[in-house]
Amino acid sequence: MKRSSYIGFYLVFTGVGLIVVLIKTLLTGDFSRESSSASFHLASEFIMTIVSIIGGFFLVLGRSGGRRLSLFALGMMLYSVINKTGYYWKTEQTRLLIVFALLTLLSLVSFLVLLKDKRFSSNYKGHMISTGFSTDD
Repeated sequence: MKRSSYIGFYLVFTGVGLIVVLIKTLLTGDFSRESSSASFHLASEFIMTIVSIIGGFFLVLGRSGGRRLSLFALGMMLYSVINKTGYYWKTEQTRLLIVFALLTLLSLVSFLVLLKDKRFSSNYKGHMISTGFSTDD
């Protein structure tokens, strides 16, 4: 199995998992409905989950655009998990801190693997200057 397929499965798994958490949050009322920032936060999390699931499926199926969509999803995910890791650090919730630190690491490694993967960058030889990665070995 290709590395990109593993990353695709990771994106689908985390996307579905987060949808479950978000639905539970909405059903139990564990967020302030009065706060517009909470509503925007939930909206951005739902967008991240949808982009993650679609990008993950595209990677697994080898569909065009899967890499770009997955890089976008991983960027969104990195922002989210880094933010939550800081929150769990501040509130001293050790178990969730460990989980989110691992999610941060997995997301970062996945992002870098997709960014560096030569199967995707061979068409852009010489145009990878802005990423700092070279397609020449």
